[in-house]
Amino acid sequence: MSLRRRSILSMLLMVVLVITALGAIACNNEGETVPEPETGGTLVIGNNADVDSLDPHLAADLYTVRVCDQIFDTLIRLDFSGDYVGSLAESWDVADEGRTWELTLRQDVYFHDGEPLTADDVVHSFRRIMDPEFDSPRRGDLAGVDGVEGITGDGDDPDRVNITLVEPNGAFLSTLLNIHIVPVPDADAREWVPVGSGPFKFGEWVPEERVALERFADYWGGASPLEGLVFRPIPEVSTRVVELETGGIHLMDEVPGEDMERLEDMEGIEIDSTVGSNYSVLGLNTTREPFDDPMVRQAIAHAIDRERLVEVVYPGTAVAADGPLPPSSWAYDEDFNGPAHDLERAANYMENSSVPDGFSAELLISEGERMQRGAILIQSMLEEIGIELEIVTQEWGTFLQSLMGREYDMLRVAWTTDPEPDALLYSLLHSGSEMLNFSGFASEEVDSLLDRARVESDVSERARMYREVQSIVVAEAPMIYLLHENHVAAYPEEVRDFRPHLTGAYYFQSSFGAATWMAGD
Repeated sequence: MSLRRRSILSMLLMVVLVITALGAIACNNEGETVPEPETGGTLVIGNNADVDSLDPHLAADLYTVRVCDQIFDTLIRLDFSGDYVGSLAESWDVADEGRTWELTLRQDVYFHDGEPLTADDVVHSFRRIMDPEFDSPRRGDLAGVDGVEGITGDGDDPDRVNITLVEPNGAFLSTLLNIHIVPVPDADAREWVPVGSGPFKFGEWVPEERVALERFADYWGGASPLEGLVFRPIPEVSTRVVELETGGIHLMDEVPGEDMERLEDMEGIEIDSTVGSNYSVLGLNTTREPFDDPMVRQAIAHAIDRERLVEVVYPGTAVAADGPLPPSSWAYDEDFNGPAHDLERAANYMENSSVPDGFSAELLISEGERMQRGAILIQSMLEEIGIELEIVTQEWGTFLQSLMGREYDMLRVAWTTDPEPDALLYSLLHSGSEMLNFSGFASEEVDSLLDRARVESDVSERARMYREVQSIVVAEAPMIYLLHENHVAAYPEEVRDFRPHLTGAYYFQSSFGAATWMAGD
């Protein structure tokens, strides 16, 4: 082993505060019994951006949800196979032809302040999100909910929650993935406090520096072997790679393709990946001129060389997107083709548009080298059809405000969710979705298809509808679908049992897996 590699491994081991010995024994190569490695310590994660809020009902981005997922439980989860599994809800029954959902809550669940979690807390969480004055970006997800009722258990019977829908919704389990449960507030509470029932409780948040979480010893799923978690916001991927190599962080994702081979060759570093359920887009603000013109949007779509973008900026870690349905979705259509890169066709669309001589616009991006490199490439592609772009970079929180307020011309962003096509399409494309429909796209035909697909019980018919939605939005081009990215994680070998999730979520302690940080010799 080289001196440099020994130094790296030494630094990785030095940052761990070992707190719990397993007490078990193992054998070395000579057959002698030696103590097994100890577990515990604090796992440091290089998050791509700072959290936008520690209120899960205000969270709208992956990097914030990753942190909230540790503090707050949801009613159900999606396991590593993509199956729905119980979390706070042990089981669920569907009645009245899909209009009534009865959730049976897990017993002996406690919030971090020691109070038991009850049906009242679940009802409160739903009503809080549904309250128009609260202005949750998740309110559109619950637009089809007609009522929520809590039923207190009698004796040993668990609490239950009845959710009544206006119409049946075949995608309702997907909706429940995003509903974090918060406690009914104390009558004297004056400000929001991030108290949940998740495996880790809130420690501190130093904006732009770290969010620190502590192990919750009374977690219903068993106390994590980790003492705590620290999420460090590090927008620059090259900085995250250096921090990983030198022990400043113990986990990162979105590993660049150009760094994968070097990291794979490093002794003591593990690389793991999974196919993602996501898409990266070039969003167009259809409420502004000239992006309200379909001819302009199609010109842009055919001027973008998606294959080249993947090759240059995401080598080996993404595939070009033909539309919003990724290969991980059950509605994916392998025969569907997106807009071909065709400059002659793009120029023809521009000539017949409202701006035949071209125009100038701003391209808004968040911080990070890959976003910058991709923006420069898109800038050069669109220059060939007379569109002059000025690249504007904003930090993540400001970028989100611009996105949800439609305060932009064009922007680059990714949408990551579960493989359910309703989750991939509804929030960003339905005209009633409000804040998350950031392009301002409105189509009665798309709205109708998305609404009908929710109440349709035949899966093949639902798939047909979602594929029709895909065809319409690719033709209308309110956003240009660029690529589907794999979730590629890197970590030192002392991190055991961590697995990247297809949604990009982090599971360090759950009913279907727990990650462990181990300090060896």
